[in-house]
Amino acid sequence: KKISNGKVVVDLGGYDGKQAKVALDAGATKAICIDDGSWRTYGWGEPKQQKDVEYIDMNFGDYHTPADIVIFQNVIYHQRNPWAVMEHVRKLTKEVLLLCTSYIEGENPVWMVYKPREGHSISWTVAWRPTELGLIKLLEATGFKDVEVLKKDEGHIVVKATPADELPIGFGERT
Repeated sequence: KKISNGKVVVDLGGYDGKQAKVALDAGATKAICIDDGSWRTYGWGEPKQQKDVEYIDMNFGDYHTPADIVIFQNVIYHQRNPWAVMEHVRKLTKEVLLLCTSYIEGENPVWMVYKPREGHSISWTVAWRPTELGLIKLLEATGFKDVEVLKKDEGHIVVKATPADELPIGFGERT
């Protein structure tokens, strides 16, 4: 059974909306791609918009309409404050979060911090990469549960998580 069937899906930082389109093709009733054009800093070309996907040109931090399913693909490592970002993503997630990120090997729950261009030769914006346990711990600390690793390969990890029944102590109070 497709998880997006009958659901509203939002793709945060979705560039061309391909993931949103996949959700539509799998039965989503609505798919929205939120992107502020940060891709321009990587020298990427203008994205080709996908048929029937709604596009909103804005920073996803300014977007406040919850969706059944939130897709967050290859965005977290660009953020200056992953904790605050994940709290915002938690507020937007009604049922399921699908998150993909590059990650580093390691047994400890840590996040590697990079100086500009140290984390990526082209993009100065790659600031962090977690270990698998670091990602899971951040998700749990920001209000997610049942974190399931769906795929790991070539330095990327895809996880699925659901919102916890209760928000963690101090949720949203840190700046």
